[in-house]
Amino acid sequence: MKKSLLIPIVTGVLLMVAVTVVVLILTGREQQDVSAPPFEIYDWEPTFGAGRNTEDFTLYDATFDPETFKIEPVPALQDNKREDFMMGVDASMIKKVLDKGGIYYNEDGVEQDIFQILASQGVNYMRVRVWNDPFSPIGIKGAGDMDIQTAFWIAQRARAVNMRIILNLHYSDEWADPEKQTKPYAWEILTFEELVEAVETFTYEAMMYFKNRGVTPQMIQIGNEINNGLLWPDGRLLWNDPTSYDRVADLLKAGIQGAKEADQHVKTIIHLADGGRFELFDTFFSEMRDRNVHYDIIGASYYSFYHGPLADLQDNLNRVAEKFNKPVFVAETSYAFTRRNHAHASHIFGDNQEANGGYLATIQGQASSVRDVIEVVANVPNNRGLGIVYWEPAWLPVQGAGWAEVGTNATWSNQAFFTFSGRALPSLAVFNAVRASEPVEVRIVGLRSNTIDVNLNIASPVTGESRMPSEVIALTDVDAYRYIPVVWDDTEKDIAETTVGEHTVTGTVTYGSHVWAVTATVRSVENFVMNAGFEEGKTGANDEPVKLPWVMESTISEDVGKVQTNKDFRTGQNNFNYYHTAAFDFNLYQDIELENGTYELSVYVMGETNTRITELKLFAEQFGGERLEQTMNVSGWSAGYRKFTITDIVVTNGRIRIGVYGLFSASTWGHLDDFELIRID
Repeated sequence: MKKSLLIPIVTGVLLMVAVTVVVLILTGREQQDVSAPPFEIYDWEPTFGAGRNTEDFTLYDATFDPETFKIEPVPALQDNKREDFMMGVDASMIKKVLDKGGIYYNEDGVEQDIFQILASQGVNYMRVRVWNDPFSPIGIKGAGDMDIQTAFWIAQRARAVNMRIILNLHYSDEWADPEKQTKPYAWEILTFEELVEAVETFTYEAMMYFKNRGVTPQMIQIGNEINNGLLWPDGRLLWNDPTSYDRVADLLKAGIQGAKEADQHVKTIIHLADGGRFELFDTFFSEMRDRNVHYDIIGASYYSFYHGPLADLQDNLNRVAEKFNKPVFVAETSYAFTRRNHAHASHIFGDNQEANGGYLATIQGQASSVRDVIEVVANVPNNRGLGIVYWEPAWLPVQGAGWAEVGTNATWSNQAFFTFSGRALPSLAVFNAVRASEPVEVRIVGLRSNTIDVNLNIASPVTGESRMPSEVIALTDVDAYRYIPVVWDDTEKDIAETTVGEHTVTGTVTYGSHVWAVTATVRSVENFVMNAGFEEGKTGANDEPVKLPWVMESTISEDVGKVQTNKDFRTGQNNFNYYHTAAFDFNLYQDIELENGTYELSVYVMGETNTRITELKLFAEQFGGERLEQTMNVSGWSAGYRKFTITDIVVTNGRIRIGVYGLFSASTWGHLDDFELIRID
């Protein structure tokens, strides 16, 4: 065996009543036996639960019609092309659900082993997360209690039905993601050099725990969604600090080294969230390349209700696969089949997620969402797209199977591939259906809405701000939204685009023999803020610096604020997004020449609640009077955009500077959109 699981640390450090600290690398509790006899795949017999043997088909989707339900094949996979394409799931909650009385039924309503159900529907990979010690004093406890033994229990049964295994090491005692990478309790007092060694040893021994029991993982993640580093604070990534990249690289190298020492054939994965942000992936992986981090695969989380349109995901995967010469895959994705809740659920996916996700929250919409993500990955050139992993498809809302300690609820049950009572949904068929031979026709069935609101700035030279939209959103018969051309009444359109005031503009959308009427309520203003919604000058699908006449200054980094596309906008397609991993500030402003008079300034803001905001102020200055400010109190993402206004700005010198100033704690985020400066006298 390579190393002991027990690493003695220098004496003289008191922890509780101990005078000698011993760090338990694997679980923090007891030494593990990694030399058990090998596990033989075909020796294991699946067991069925002791509950009911049938389940009524309660779908919680009143719109579902089995006669019209359909899944469009993916051309790159049709006729069983690319049989190795990853149709994976991360079902790490399965054991906890079963332990708490959950029962799974196949599509016919007959109780069946959950691993058999998944495998029969085309699932060929199981990703399983591992926490160092979920029972430690800082572990959140619950959420599957994902220590190494529980992870192996799941992987063993997945392997028995011929699934391949992805081991997902969080290097934490709890959830690890871009907002939280808490170092394991047992590693808290380690020096950085000792921490690097601990990562290598833990990774090696996690692999050996599986390998010596006959379930060797084919892939292993070195951390989970490590956009901002791992093992905080030591490995926290500060994007303007090159030494923080050095530390992250050292930790990743250690994990990769440990994995390869255990099995030279295992493929190592580096996994980031925000799968539609090329500039994020480009920066991170360029820095890792410069530091000689030799990994095998790039993983990306992509949730359409968080991470923008599929075009961004396609752009990112294509470009990083080519630039870094690495295969890529979507390591996490999901979508809801209902917005209904449950007594033992506190669902993350609700009305806002459906509004931003691009699909209805129905069984059909869920299937279409997954199908479309599969197509994106399958279309990455040169077969570099390996596949997808669907996150927590079997998290039933049973009491005691919550996201954390006792008393919390399931958060993902309406995004599972099973009803709340455990019956497989028709959408689970997506993994097999995308390989079908027969084409499926997708039709437009109507508009998302027959009425829309439009804001026009008739003073702006930017087409997107001064002209009526050329497309509106339509709904297809697979519950997916798509853009479709609209034709406006020429006379009404001309008036709205040239005259200040409230207008009604009527239009029509034609699709085959169908014609739908659409009515736009248009607010036309003479807004003196140029590029007020940040729609002008974008050159691609990814975040870019602001462009003149906007100026963004920061004492920390020019990267704290960017123009963001196709995500979290209020109107149009863009917004100004501020965020940084360290404490930061920014001053976003624009200088404007205009006639003397009385004006009103406003902006819409959405962002982090005030607990991490030192200052966030809309301001007007240099107009001939004292600086005017409006403090902006924001209420979190779920509250949406709020409007803040400064009125009665008396300009006496023919010019004004308007903008927003902010001062924040680390990892605070927010969005600004739709600035407006109008004359009111």
